[in-house]
Amino acid sequence: MKLNTIIIRKAIPDDALQWANMLFKLDCEVEYTTFESGERSLDISKYKNKIISTIDHPRSVIFLATDSQLENNGIVGYISVEAFKNNRKAHVSTAGIGVLSSHYSTGIANQLVSAMIEHARQSGLRRIEAHIAKSNHKSISLAKKFGFIIEGIKREAIRINDTYIDEYLMAMDVINHDK
Repeated sequence: MKLNTIIIRKAIPDDALQWANMLFKLDCEVEYTTFESGERSLDISKYKNKIISTIDHPRSVIFLATDSQLENNGIVGYISVEAFKNNRKAHVSTAGIGVLSSHYSTGIANQLVSAMIEHARQSGLRRIEAHIAKSNHKSISLAKKFGFIIEGIKREAIRINDTYIDEYLMAMDVINHDK
């Protein structure tokens, strides 16, 4: 089911509190986030500074998915693209994505990835990398759908519920991606 109440847009500093609250909720709902529940900083200025740093570095970006049916157009998902700042790797970025469970299977992740790829093309990025737990089949499937390939395995790179899990290094070539 695709929702037509979803708007994908770039984050602005005023989004910091709402984005942080979405991330806190995401950490409670989703097994494959980098942070466990309660581990993220409660200092909202850190989220604001993260947004500002992406605005200041035009190859980096945070896209937010907002739902117009929710109070204050609530944030229900995000994708971040963090480009390397040094010249030798300025063509490479790392991506991270998250969607609240209330909005699973609505097409939001597809919209976010599409926005990320378009941003990468427009900003001159050539390569997008993602680190995905080997057991996170949903994210692996999404990445493959958009042309990411598995380039390597990081052994026992993430620990979830006291179990060490391998992580795939997946990447896509933006230049040769189907347009």
